[in-house]
Amino acid sequence: VTGGNAIDLWTHLTASDANWVSTGTTVSVTPQHNAAPNQAFVALTPDPSGSGTVWLGVVASATQCEVWTFNGSTYSAQTTVSVGTGQATVVMHTFNGNVLIGAGSQAPSDAKLYVQPGGTTPLSGVTCAIWRFAHTAGLCVAFPAYTTGATVYWTSPDGLAWTPVGFSFLAAGETVFGCAITQDAYGPTILVGINTVAGHPRFVKSYNATSGGFSTVF
Repeated sequence: VTGGNAIDLWTHLTASDANWVSTGTTVSVTPQHNAAPNQAFVALTPDPSGSGTVWLGVVASATQCEVWTFNGSTYSAQTTVSVGTGQATVVMHTFNGNVLIGAGSQAPSDAKLYVQPGGTTPLSGVTCAIWRFAHTAGLCVAFPAYTTGATVYWTSPDGLAWTPVGFSFLAAGETVFGCAITQDAYGPTILVGINTVAGHPRFVKSYNATSGGFSTVF
């Protein structure tokens, strides 16, 4: 964020190259900042085509997320995803040829999950303050993070059709803060981090998140 009212993307050529270079172009927007939850106000994800295009989502107001693509030289406006009330957040994820745009909200039953290209809204009016995504081949999982009282998360085989699964591992007052795909001796597993009321995190894992069968790691 540059000057409080523009977005500028920077890049470097290789992972070992510490010299970041501005792409030289900016998109004018006034992103939210210094407002609860003061995170997830800007998001990036690569285009699934592998073309090098980047998708950029910005929370431009308390109820609106604006989305662009950037091809290395030009920003192109793509869509707007809005929530009705609360403070909007945005998280983006690439899965199965789709870009998932998770518009969260601090108000209950107000969040959306939007899919590009094509512009569909497979989930709306759901409870999710900030989205967290993870995927393996043929399965994407979307968790409602930092959402006290959340009762379900969602799974999808294609990014378009989503099924709610009841939480089997959240105690009263606990919230998910993140998720990731990892692997143990038995194969790929979904790892979920949980904020506890005791003030220290704990972690659970599952080999098949569609069944809700998570076991404690530590």
